[in-house]
Amino acid sequence: EMLKRFKQGVAENVEEEDYESHYDLGVAYKEMGLLDEAVAEFQKALRGSSNRVRAYEALGHCFMEKEQFQVAASVLTRAVALGEGDDHHLVGVLYLLGRATEALNKNEAALDYYQRVFAVDIEFRDERAEYCPRRARLDGLLQDAAASAGVEVLDQTRVTSLLRDGDRVVGVRAAGPTGQERVFRARLVVGADG
Repeated sequence: EMLKRFKQGVAENVEEEDYESHYDLGVAYKEMGLLDEAVAEFQKALRGSSNRVRAYEALGHCFMEKEQFQVAASVLTRAVALGEGDDHHLVGVLYLLGRATEALNKNEAALDYYQRVFAVDIEFRDERAEYCPRRARLDGLLQDAAASAGVEVLDQTRVTSLLRDGDRVVGVRAAGPTGQERVFRARLVVGADG
């Protein structure tokens, strides 16, 4: 009953065109755990012409909390499509897109979003103070993407020596988890070990 009266009082005192107040109300509702009410306010805030990226981000965040990942991804994609600012400006949106697409098992897309975040802000944190992208998450996504592209992924394998042809590296000798050594030759050898 008290919430109903509060919402009625808000409706009577906030003009429909006061988009900033609708955004602020959305934040307040979200902090109270009233996600449906927050969604409605963020949607009203989007009718304005300024600060649309932050309203899309907040709206996407609400849908993430509601575990409506496809809706979240759709909303957040609209924020990117606005073309307002570069990846620095969109870092929160890109991170949430990574989380949404990962939840939808679209790991390659998630990896792309996480890499964009990582490229502009290696220490980006979301509201739960998690580093973004978390190393375990990023490594797993990279590994899955490599495997789906036909790369043979070898866990618990370490390079024991480089194979050379003159001054050029042409492969590696590696030991697997049982200690058995294997030789890998390639036209290009990249040390991507962190």
